[in-house]
Amino acid sequence: MNSRTPSTPRARLPELVAGLVFLAASVALTWPMAEHFGSRLGGDPGDPFQTLWSWRWMHDALTHFSNPFFSDRVFHPQGAPLVFQTFDTPTAILTVPLWWFLSPFGVYNAGVLFAFWLTAYGMYRLVKELTGDRLVAVCAGVLFTAAPYHLAHAQGHQHLTSMGWLPLYFLFLHRMLEGRARLRDAVLGGLFLALASLASWYHLLFAMVASAVLFGDAAIRLRPTFLTKAFAARAVVLAATYLAVAGPLLIAILVYKSREPIAGAHDAVRFSGDLYAFFFPNLAQSWAHWWGGHAFRWSGNAAETALYAGYAVLFAALIGLFLGGGTARVWLAVALLGAVLALGPKLHVDGQIREVTLPYAWLEKLMPQLEFMGVPVRLGYLMYLGLIVCGALGLARLRGLLASRSGRFLVALVPTAFALVEYTPRRFIVTAAEAPKPMVEWAEDPQRFAVLDISDDYRMMWHAAVHRKPMTGGNLTRVPDRLESWYWSQPVIQAIRRPGAFRVEPVLERVDPRIDFWWGGAAPDPKMRADAYRVEWTGRVEVPREGEWTFHLTSDDASRLELEGGLVADNGGAHPMQTRSGKVKLGAGAHPLRLVFEQLGGDAGMKLEWEGPGQPRQVVPGEALHTTDGQPGLRGSYLQGSRECAIDRAEGRSALRELHVRYVVTGLSGNDCLARKLQLPETYRGEGVRIFEVPATD
Repeated sequence: MNSRTPSTPRARLPELVAGLVFLAASVALTWPMAEHFGSRLGGDPGDPFQTLWSWRWMHDALTHFSNPFFSDRVFHPQGAPLVFQTFDTPTAILTVPLWWFLSPFGVYNAGVLFAFWLTAYGMYRLVKELTGDRLVAVCAGVLFTAAPYHLAHAQGHQHLTSMGWLPLYFLFLHRMLEGRARLRDAVLGGLFLALASLASWYHLLFAMVASAVLFGDAAIRLRPTFLTKAFAARAVVLAATYLAVAGPLLIAILVYKSREPIAGAHDAVRFSGDLYAFFFPNLAQSWAHWWGGHAFRWSGNAAETALYAGYAVLFAALIGLFLGGGTARVWLAVALLGAVLALGPKLHVDGQIREVTLPYAWLEKLMPQLEFMGVPVRLGYLMYLGLIVCGALGLARLRGLLASRSGRFLVALVPTAFALVEYTPRRFIVTAAEAPKPMVEWAEDPQRFAVLDISDDYRMMWHAAVHRKPMTGGNLTRVPDRLESWYWSQPVIQAIRRPGAFRVEPVLERVDPRIDFWWGGAAPDPKMRADAYRVEWTGRVEVPREGEWTFHLTSDDASRLELEGGLVADNGGAHPMQTRSGKVKLGAGAHPLRLVFEQLGGDAGMKLEWEGPGQPRQVVPGEALHTTDGQPGLRGSYLQGSRECAIDRAEGRSALRELHVRYVVTGLSGNDCLARKLQLPETYRGEGVRIFEVPATD
């Protein structure tokens, strides 16, 4: 069905109303971001800071007529290619003028709102094209932007939040397949595919998979208009437009990738979808804890488990299967293929990995580039896209069969309302971060100098967006191995960030009634420093019933649980709060327990939970924990760590000067090597940082 946008002002009024509905939905879904529009960042305190720095660099590069895909502000003095950086390039370019009158957070939040609006609008245009039903199209647009996949990634992955370019590509591809496309349609199809790719290269993968399904269907169902000279001519125009817009960056990526190893690829097995994730809400939704805590068992993280289809959407897709015709069925096939590929190379069943090879493993062999991407669960995008389009086609057809006007409204609105309730997201995260006053002044300082920021990998990027000076190091999406090796091979950086032997000294011992702590950036006790500490809890856990018990370790940073001398769960490494679980068969009664926690930098927290026969998931209660001498709780030994600094004062200062470093930034806990060994003067303390100055001469 042809549904080209009307041109008269009166006819455009419904389009304006639809756009306002999508804006209202975007504000509601991201609330309270609008309430703190200029003062807080819409997202978690992680990847959004990296994106914010990227957008600041895009602004500075374009306004100074520099190459935005190479920067000497990271890994200074060498500089680093940014061809792999997840800019969300279209949004980064669109926000360039906003830097002149909005705060950094206001610029970022405007980009988030645009991505939500665009996602709804893109789906709206596709569904209106396919059905001619404006109400169903509006409902589909709202559902697509409210999808758990979208809300999950909106907390940290802006490049995946810009989901609306791809439906616009499929709109024009449909016209081509049905023989209705003009030359202009082919150009727009190529343009929107290019914009989708430049937002995230994952979208190019999604387009390739879905287009293959659509081409296969067209070869059977649309044979008179498919693979004709007219179609081939339009396809060439589409491809040429795509290559003209996205080709240069795509070629640069392939060239860099062929020349040298690139660090930063993900583990495809870890970031695979779980079979249960299709049927139980995930951690991006407010209902996750109502369903037995399944979402806490899945691998990956909160953003990479979002595959909950929703029973209302599945019901609508079922209507599409029977009433929506061939177009609905082909989009259902796209959804099913996306769901299967999202499961990754190995089958995951409620947190357990089974040795069952899945189609994604075959796709990896066909396309080795997928190993560089490494997050199969993101193919869930196609599942949501296909299900919502299929359901919309079915509901539009059902509405056409009804004579009652109220019935036609209810057919569209009731399933949408139920789906929105199912999709109800958790409260959108907004992050407060102050700009340290000296860094604001550095941005106005015309002198060129570098900053070594070791506060943490994400705050350093927020600081860099403020001071706009070169950094020794940096946190990028992907970076050549040689730059990582160069950075860590610098003796002064090793001395500061990876000092010598780690020594711990006991500071206090106490009995903790249960293990459920969030210390944040503070110390567990006033007697301790807020960095480099370890806690070792020992005692017994009283198991009420025989059977298989699951223990969940949620920690920031590392933790490890042993029962009866055997490892049950390991949540090792430096990371934000994340959960790792382990199962063990236990008899009723007391079992020796040892739990170790290590703080490796930044915030800190530790929680121990369990579930078992007749016992839902909960924090292990105090009555189930006992010290070896029978007291309620676990005995905790709190140890403070320190490391030797393997560089002397003169050598360290000289090395920093050779790297052009004028200031070193740390968290409030400071750094023993800087203060005691290098004896750098502290020039500022506040806004969560300490700043040390490197003297020009000794």
